[in-house]
Amino acid sequence: MIIEEVEKKFDELGGIKPVRGAEFYPCSEDEIQSLETEKGERLSEPYRTLLTKYGNWSFNGIASFPYSDVTVMEIKTGEQYKLSEAATLSYMYGGNEDYLYSLERSLDTYTERMPETLIPIGDDGGGNKICLGVKGQEKGMMFFWDHENEWDEEDYLEEEGEPMPEEFKFRNVYLIASSFEEFLNQIKIEEL
Repeated sequence: MIIEEVEKKFDELGGIKPVRGAEFYPCSEDEIQSLETEKGERLSEPYRTLLTKYGNWSFNGIASFPYSDVTVMEIKTGEQYKLSEAATLSYMYGGNEDYLYSLERSLDTYTERMPETLIPIGDDGGGNKICLGVKGQEKGMMFFWDHENEWDEEDYLEEEGEPMPEEFKFRNVYLIASSFEEFLNQIKIEEL
């Protein structure tokens, strides 16, 4: 999907707007290259292009996307529950000029709290994150990170007597789509 197709999809969904205020805050090429250097991989297209053109943005209505209907176990209590049928996308992170809604702030806050192959690129408005796989077998895929089931490496080490295995870090991560483009194609808008 090229940027023109993405913008056509945005139009079909009622358009996008800046997260706050009247202007978008795109990521500079330096910001993007810094992230790519840190992760050792180039960001997928068209996400990279959207960062340089718009930065942080949200839809003009309430955006939702399908969510796996699976049973998960709450890590701390062992209690099981069903995930909802859909989740929301409140906004996507962007450039550092609006640090509160910047990709850099999101990375600073969440990188150590999720698998190293993912970056948090959006928010559902309730503390959960929309993530992009940036390397490994997750590269290019979209995931939902559930903050309610967040793990703690120190607690794991104390309880298990060994470092947390990487696969355990995916216990609160759920596949949304196989690509950013597929993710955009799944979004439905409820008018405000």
